[in-house]
This record gives sequence, C-alpha cells and structure tokens, in this order.
Amino acid sequence: MPVAQLKSESVVLATLEHYQNWLETLNYSSLVVKNNPRFIAEFITWSGITNLHQINTTNLQAWFTHLSERKSKRRAGALSINTIKSYYTALNQFSRFLRETGQQSFAVPRLNPGQAQQETEIKVFTQKEIQQLYEATNYYTDPGIQDKGLLAARERVILGLFYGCGLRKNEGQNVEIKDLDLKKDMLYVRKGKNYKERYVPIPAGVKKDFVHYLDYARPLLLRGQKHEQFIVTWYGRPMGKSALYSRLHILCVLANLPHIGLHTLRHSIATHLLQNGMKLEQIARFLGHSSLESTTIYTHISNEAVLF
Repeated sequence: MPVAQLKSESVVLATLEHYQNWLETLNYSSLVVKNNPRFIAEFITWSGITNLHQINTTNLQAWFTHLSERKSKRRAGALSINTIKSYYTALNQFSRFLRETGQQSFAVPRLNPGQAQQETEIKVFTQKEIQQLYEATNYYTDPGIQDKGLLAARERVILGLFYGCGLRKNEGQNVEIKDLDLKKDMLYVRKGKNYKERYVPIPAGVKKDFVHYLDYARPLLLRGQKHEQFIVTWYGRPMGKSALYSRLHILCVLANLPHIGLHTLRHSIATHLLQNGMKLEQIARFLGHSSLESTTIYTHISNEAVLF
C-alpha cells in the first residue's frame, strides 16, 4: 500500500485505504490511485496530526507554504507548479471523499501566487463580447453552397453548448442526439468530469438554435450518414476537439476578439451568472463542480468588465 509507512493512528490509515479503494471503484487512473493517497499521507505525517478532524485551514496553508519552499528530488530548484497543484487536487478530492462517505470533511484554502508561483489567469468575455461572437456567425459563407447558413447554424450550436450550457470540452464534444430533451429544456451530460452525470438547463435562445440546427442544418451536413453525434463537420463526421477549437478561433477573428479556448466560454457564463445574481451553490451544480471551492474562483472576477 502507498500509505503503509504512515506513522499515525490506525483509524487514519484505515481511512486512507478506504479512500484508495474508493478511487479504484470510481475508475480513476492507476496513477491517481497510487499517488493521491500517498500525497495525503505525506501531509498527515508532516503536520503530525493523529486525527483527521485536526485538518484545518491553518495546517493546510502551512503545508502549501512548505511545498512551495521544498526542493525537488528529481531536478534542480523547487517543486514545479504542476506538482504542487497535484497535492492541492489530491486534498480537494480527499475532502470530497470524506463528505460523500458521511465523514467530517474540511475546506481546502486556495493557493496563493507565492505558494504556486503564478496561477493561470482566468479570462472571460463580457456579455457584449459574447453577443459579438453570436453576431459573427452571420458573416459565414458556406463553401460551395451560397446563402444556406449551414455553418452559421452549427457555430451557434457550438456557442450554445459551451457558453449557454457551460459544458466542458469533453462534455460538449460527446453530446449525442439522445441527450437532448427539448420538451423539458434539459441536456443530459453523460460524460462529465470524474464520471459524474448531470442535467443542465437549455436556455430559450439556445433551444431555438438547437431546434433550427436539428431540423435544417444537421441533416444537410450529415450527407446521408447516420450517427448520434450532435455536432458534425462539413463532411458529416463527428467533430473533434481540434475542429471545435478551430471553429471558435474563426469566430474570434470575425468578431475582432482575442483568440481563446472553449473553456473561456464556460468561465464566461459562470461569471455572468454570478454577476446576474445566481447563488454560488446553483452555479456549482450547473457547472458540475464536485466542490464549491472550484466555483469560488468566479467571485474574484465577477466585478471585472473584461479580463483581456
């Protein structure tokens, strides 16, 4: 066991073994199953706690400060940002495990720039800039077919999935026709992060774009092919991540906006929902966050007009 050398009370060791079994049951990668319990064990040994109830903000912050100053065993200098974030992720996940198994959990404090060098800046579009992206779809001309708006209809669906519904890249790419319940205005996310499933509401404007795409554009784009994938290429095949990224890049060029990734659309809708008064807990459920900690990042940027 990766925690076999932990010098603590037997109940702590038993909990870590249970945690490792939980990871295996949820089909986490072998690397996560191996490393995450070890990361937790390192923290417990370093902090000298003998009971998991002793985990608190003070000793967690001290631990991250220690990690930021600790030298790497594999290369010259301090631990890398990614290594420190791996410890951070493990603690957040362990907190979730305790909560979901009915045990007393804890809140993991956010890393500050001094503890993880510099966190990646979260960029969002303003609501006006999102409107510019939508308007940019009107500038499309379809190759070989004039004035039919096939690509424009599809690109509005891409914006609807990643901004209107706030999906992650994998979630949006894997949406199938059967996942859309347009009668109830709901979208079923089958392949969420960490295998979590959820339903997200489909806004009225997004639904209108979905219906137009399904009734008109998608059948023509399929060119006689038959499959369940919602978003398709010009040749009727399921659209992959690189193609989705490319289509968004074209919209940014047409709208004269900075080149961004699909996740920026997700960050943008979360920020806009917070600005419009939605509670943090509701936004967390909408985004499929396992921990409210992941959602609190938007409280730091919700008052910004633009971050580009």
